[in-house]
Amino acid sequence: MTTAKISDALNEIDQSGLKRPYLDTKFAASDNEIKEAELRLGYVFPESYKSFLRILGSGDFQATEFYGLVPNQLDLEEIPNGLWFTQDLRKNMDFPKFLFAFQDFDGDGVVCLMLSQIKDGECPVIFWDHSESYERQIQKPHILAETFGDYFFEKIKELIEYAHNV
Repeated sequence: MTTAKISDALNEIDQSGLKRPYLDTKFAASDNEIKEAELRLGYVFPESYKSFLRILGSGDFQATEFYGLVPNQLDLEEIPNGLWFTQDLRKNMDFPKFLFAFQDFDGDGVVCLMLSQIKDGECPVIFWDHSESYERQIQKPHILAETFGDYFFEKIKELIEYAHNV
């Protein structure tokens, strides 16, 4: 199950000897906050992302941010609030309502959950390129992973490997 991949990724970090001060359970979001965010978005989150929110809320590891929800601050208008970030993209750019952005690449594009494609409780993770045609990306999205859990786990392993090789 991909929800276990969140815990597996954290175990990978802990076993690597690296610190994770910004991936901490003290930032976890409550079930009520998750439901409220889903209501505001008009879509439900996939199960592995809900697990991430329940365990960590949001976080940063090796200068890579994973936006989510900030406990007791759903209306916070700054990073790492993925709800605000996504709503801001919807308001100011041609950003589809069925996407939820949880990583930004210097304004060039965002990594998103494709919330309209939830199947068996999970959805694909895609890269949305702001410079590419809306129609082209809708027809053929840049799929990075089948689930958030898979994406998070693989990204953490990549960051650990990079940290040990520099």
